[in-house]
Amino acid sequence: GGGELTMRHPGGVLRASWRGCVLTAFAAGAAIAAPHIPVDDREVVETLPVRFDPELSALAGLRGAWLRNPADAASAEALVRAYIAAARRNGDPRFLGYAESVLARFDAGAAAASGAGAAAGAGPDSTAPIPLRVLHATVLQSLHRFDEALAVLTAVIDQQPHDAQALLTRATVLQVRGRYAEARHDCGQLWRAAGETTTALCLASVAAVTGGERAAAALAERALRSLRDNDQAGRTWALTLLAESALRAGDLAAAGNHFERALAADPTDRYARAAYCDLLLRRGEPQKVRNLTAGMLRDDNLLLRHALALQALANSGVRGSGVAPRDLQANIALLRERHAAARLRGDRTHLREEARLQLELLHDAGAALRLARENWAVQKEPADAELLLAAAHAAGDQVTLREVATWVRATGLHDSRIEGLLQTDRQVRG
Repeated sequence: GGGELTMRHPGGVLRASWRGCVLTAFAAGAAIAAPHIPVDDREVVETLPVRFDPELSALAGLRGAWLRNPADAASAEALVRAYIAAARRNGDPRFLGYAESVLARFDAGAAAASGAGAAAGAGPDSTAPIPLRVLHATVLQSLHRFDEALAVLTAVIDQQPHDAQALLTRATVLQVRGRYAEARHDCGQLWRAAGETTTALCLASVAAVTGGERAAAALAERALRSLRDNDQAGRTWALTLLAESALRAGDLAAAGNHFERALAADPTDRYARAAYCDLLLRRGEPQKVRNLTAGMLRDDNLLLRHALALQALANSGVRGSGVAPRDLQANIALLRERHAAARLRGDRTHLREEARLQLELLHDAGAALRLARENWAVQKEPADAELLLAAAHAAGDQVTLREVATWVRATGLHDSRIEGLLQTDRQVRG
């Protein structure tokens, strides 16, 4: 189907649930308005300023081309790819909803999902063209519907074993689920399908969290040398992997340098920006976080980091920090409003951020632990393990601490921060 090969973190890049095309917008400190529910499908609820936004204008052109022939898979594919790219750039929940509405037109095999087809691993759109099925899995991944995404991808790979994007996307989802051996296997299959560079980056992403930080860094550096200068996505991926490899090994200075290079390569990469903010908070540099998140508070990930930076500045006692208590409270209130709105629309993809809000800003260990456990049932990235350990430690939950420790040993996860938390717990109990 064409298009760039990408391996993005579902837990970091698109941290919003986008079921349908619902938009809930909040202004800082504003109360939640009563929702308006249209009674007629023809009612226009919002008109976007297309002529003032080149990206929206391009999307409108692609949508117009598709609407002129809705059965044309090629124009549908181009439109869906553009919607997914817009969602990644903007963190806007509408775009994946729009992508789903296009993909639904090709959902000819929906009946199979409830019968033998589902049991055999066939996705609900198993009769659609393969490029659209892989895009469907990408949308499902972004919605944290990981099991559904895996079913679609497995059906595609069974039919077309060397589909590079399907293998890469499945490796991503398997890694987020903590299934590292399976993810490594899919990465290995990429050699024939996508070549050395993509294979190296995929393998590096698994090695970086399973004790192979040096190997991961070597693979990422090798990939960087082979990438074209204009391959922005590849360079950002490689540099972020270098940062995360250094972070797992406990080299915070090197990690910071790599994150800065990643953001220089692509300032719009929200995953790298949020991860760098977390590192800066660990290093005690909240003012940098405040600067990195300023003007980007529509993104819930970055709003959380902004609020944490304000709290750190307010607690620092440094004169001239410019943080009034009402500023911090307004940001916390906005986060709570957004999470409440997400729950109302059935969106549970913000569980990690909601748990961090409860633990680090509201200091409610019980609520944080409940949300962290709920999040752990869905995704098991190192950040999720670290969060669950921190919440369990704050709540004094020894059962959960032992559960995570057992899982870390069983999977081979390696992370200096997680190991530090486990060591602290052993010292407290010993």
